[in-house]
Amino acid sequence: MNPKPEPVKPVAPPPKKADDSTKQGPPIDTDTKAHEIPRTSTFGHANGTVFLVDQKSHQVLWSVFDQPKGSESKEMDRTASDIVSRIKKDLGTGK
Repeated sequence: MNPKPEPVKPVAPPPKKADDSTKQGPPIDTDTKAHEIPRTSTFGHANGTVFLVDQKSHQVLWSVFDQPKGSESKEMDRTASDIVSRIKKDLGTGK
């Protein structure tokens, strides 16, 4: 839903001075992947909770908890249909 962030551009190290050659420490990993934080998904931790969020303000506009009885596609379709019915009812556009 949100655009992907721009990749982080590596910063070039400053040029070494003549007197810096005597001060050598352990090698530093300058690979940009070492600085990336892995993103973990939390979708499996909140089965049944659905949020409708405003993309600009990031405020929750509507939420519902409706846990499916199973993981089969038939149960997921039934749960999704129930959620759609509830949002239509709350908006006043459905039955």
